[in-house]
Amino acid sequence: MAIETIKVEVPEGCIAKYDAVTQTIKFIPEDYTVIKDFETACRVLGISNVIPNEIQANKQLCAMYKMQIVLKAVNRGHTFNLISREVWYPYVRFIDKSDVDRRIYSDESRVLDFNYEDRTFTLVGGDASSGSAGGLGCFYSAGSVGYSSANIDFFACHSKQIAHHVSKYFAALIFDCCFSRELGFSLSNGEMVTKNYPIND
Repeated sequence: MAIETIKVEVPEGCIAKYDAVTQTIKFIPEDYTVIKDFETACRVLGISNVIPNEIQANKQLCAMYKMQIVLKAVNRGHTFNLISREVWYPYVRFIDKSDVDRRIYSDESRVLDFNYEDRTFTLVGGDASSGSAGGLGCFYSAGSVGYSSANIDFFACHSKQIAHHVSKYFAALIFDCCFSRELGFSLSNGEMVTKNYPIND
């Protein structure tokens, strides 16, 4: 098979991606903030959004499969160096709905409500945690020796802004990666969800 190189003019703010399925070149927005669902992440990477049957059969494995594609898309191929680079992680939590109401979490941070064992919980997203900043992570000394630590978590992101974005738009998927195997349901598929909160851009 002959290999030829072609040149295309790429619109400003976009990158060119070859779609092997349709055998076309697509112009994808370079800004990671357009990636708000799994399907868009697949389009950005120029890959199919069809999940293999053997992966679909396992809720947690399916969530991890999707999450790896999302992270690859939002991080734009960034190579992480855990020794000399700062790493950020998307952070989500689930809280008893009555506690959420008392703490007055903003609607912007609330993602959805779900039922579990006759209680209603709120999944809260839009947050990030730092890990391995400056190589060591952090050094704290208050009264003598103190301690040092490096936070290691799942789903490394290139920047705090990207981690916030992933936590905001993919909170249910993160929850599924951590808990769907034990709980037997998938929030990202709408199972057990009683309310979805609007996500403001």
